[in-house]
Amino acid sequence: MKKEVIGKQTLYCGNSIEIMDLLTDKSYGLVLTDPPYMINTKSDGTGKIDPWGDYMNAAVFYAEWIGKARKKLKDDGALMSFLNWRSVATFTKASCLLGWPMESLVVWNKKYLGTNMRGFRPAYEMVALFTQAGFKIPNRCLGDIVECPRLTRKPNHPAEKPVALLEFLLTAAAQNDVLDVFMGSGTTLVACEKLGLRGTGIEINEKYFDTACKRVEEANKQLRL
Repeated sequence: MKKEVIGKQTLYCGNSIEIMDLLTDKSYGLVLTDPPYMINTKSDGTGKIDPWGDYMNAAVFYAEWIGKARKKLKDDGALMSFLNWRSVATFTKASCLLGWPMESLVVWNKKYLGTNMRGFRPAYEMVALFTQAGFKIPNRCLGDIVECPRLTRKPNHPAEKPVALLEFLLTAAAQNDVLDVFMGSGTTLVACEKLGLRGTGIEINEKYFDTACKRVEEANKQLRL
């Protein structure tokens, strides 16, 4: 395990399931993360072979990390996780396994049409919101559709999200002490640093961990200018 502290951000390189056990309980106001979508259905060459098992096996892993992350939340905290339309069933099953229902589902309009050769071309991803008993979105005028252009280039990570989108979610939640258990290239912590929030990120891939450290360091330098 490696650990770096840059500005208000603490970054760990290692397994998030293991590192979460080392973090202080009930200390985070928000878990905001972008997990691997894990939709990998097997095929016999002519079509998919009953993909339901793959969805449900993935749900066991989702339930494990969501359950552990929930234990790190304050009583007025919340968890936000990115997902796409294919992983809705997986999230729903994980929610049922945990007995922790989703409070709402945010649609992120990427203002760009993705690839689909025969059906409607996907223009959105989603963010699932799970809440502790004491949490609510302070701004009661916010709806569940968010428009934010996707990145035309993704120089840091294949699933990289726009910093502006993370800033919107962080501002909407209005919580300090943010935890990202699938940090990737550090976009959540970059947004935290820009907003003056304390953040903790965990990433198992050393390449992306190093990238996250560089990006957070750059964000910190910009604040000091």
